[in-house]
Amino acid sequence: MSYSPKTFFWLWLFWSSFFHTSYAAQNIKKADPTPPILNRVWVQGEVYAADTVPGKLNEIPLPYGKNFFTIEFISINYNQNEKLSYSYMLEGIDSTWVFSGDQRRVSYANLGPGTYPFRVKVSNDGINWVYNHQKINVVVTPPFWAKWWFSISVIFFVFTLLWAIYQLRVNAAIKRALEIANIRRKESESLRLMMAQDFHDEMGNKLASIIVLVSTLQMLIKGKNNEIQKALTRIETASKQLFDGTKSFIWSINPKSDKLSEIINYICNFGTELFDNTSIEFEVKKGIPANLIKTKLPVGYSRQLFFIFKEAMTNSLMHSKCTQAQLIFSVDIKTNKLKIDFEDNGKGLSRDQLMSSRGITNMKTRARRINYDLTFFHNLNGGLGVHIEGEFPKT
Repeated sequence: MSYSPKTFFWLWLFWSSFFHTSYAAQNIKKADPTPPILNRVWVQGEVYAADTVPGKLNEIPLPYGKNFFTIEFISINYNQNEKLSYSYMLEGIDSTWVFSGDQRRVSYANLGPGTYPFRVKVSNDGINWVYNHQKINVVVTPPFWAKWWFSISVIFFVFTLLWAIYQLRVNAAIKRALEIANIRRKESESLRLMMAQDFHDEMGNKLASIIVLVSTLQMLIKGKNNEIQKALTRIETASKQLFDGTKSFIWSINPKSDKLSEIINYICNFGTELFDNTSIEFEVKKGIPANLIKTKLPVGYSRQLFFIFKEAMTNSLMHSKCTQAQLIFSVDIKTNKLKIDFEDNGKGLSRDQLMSSRGITNMKTRARRINYDLTFFHNLNGGLGVHIEGEFPKT
């Protein structure tokens, strides 16, 4: 069989077109699908970020309690679109890839707080897979009670509440203790007042009666028996001393004696009576602020302070041969201390006398009982000075 050149040309053109088309079709058939992308997202049934270009959504933030969502993904295969198969995985929820076939949607719900990367892949033959290059994170925000600042706030609140309860209990206990102490103080003051009255009525009156009887006997036997007269004189002197001591004791147990004003007046009155009708000029200086003069000292302080300065003034009268004596009361506001000084212009005492005198030893002992500092000094006139100071009660 012979062919004309024209026929041969058409045969060549036909077979060339056939082989070219067949080769192109085979190449297209072997092409991979495009990487899958997120097409749309629904949150609680509503389209999320509808104006976002498909494939450009990188993060899906979801509030706690509203974390039901659906993701739709898509890929394109130019020649076998109906044979595409998909697999997906939400890291942290799915432990392996989940095969979905040609289904392009997946839904999740009730996710705990955290970040979950979503991944998807596509294949047109079930062997070769194409992965999405886009990183997509599903972020479920924790509820406010699961956030760090809430935990710190709760801890702070609980601590504050416990501290407030503790303070209330402490304050209640302190208040109760103060009430009990106040009741006991009033009972103590009442008892002290009653004791003072009883001592005054019993011992004071009895001693006064003894003194009167002795004086009467002295008058009856005057000039008759010197020995009896001397004995009665000693009895009278001892009775008067005992009476004076009893008066001081009765005063010290009376609640009124705790007031600073009472202490000052009592010591001053004693000094005035002691130096009265003597050649000694006695002076008192009271430098106590008016707002502090009514302050109460602790129980028992008045007795110790009185006997300290009773001893000092008595020694001055009997041994110093002074012509002037001075008693000074003051308060050092800066150090919050009460200060009392007594000094004279007499002959003073030697160091040995200060160390060995029983009266001075008793004065030091009394000062220690109330935690006051007692010192002795010689002034510019050569006389002896007594200085005592101690903490002043805060008002």
